Amino acid sequence: MRAADLAAAVGARLVGDVARPITHVAALDAADAHALAALFEPRFRALAAQSSAGLILTTPALHPACPPGTPVLLVDDARAAWGIALRLLHPVPIIARPPVGVHPLAVIDPTAMLGDAVRIGP
Repeated sequence: MRAADLAAAVGARLVGDVARPITHVAALDAADAHALAALFEPRFRALAAQSSAGLILTTPALHPACPPGTPVLLVDDARAAWGIALRLLHPVPIIARPPVGVHPLAVIDPTAMLGDAVRIGP
């Protein structure tokens, strides 16, 4: 997905390369040139400044902490926009659903009534 398409989908103002391909999300300190990373909190400014992310999602107030030249998605509510971006870039859950049944290590009250298709982990 191009950075411009992602910006339109999350309602952001894009500053920088509109054609940058973005394929996945990552943490600021683990991001590569095709990753979207997010800066939500001022305490992570140092991580943002050193990030190799291809695109950073943040607020106008935190924008100065982003590396010069890195494309940035600017939004008022970065957490809400992050949720939309996650669903677009990772439409299938990253964590597999557990199988139907009760895990052997799960602790279940002996009087509990369980449905047919429950999935209970440890």
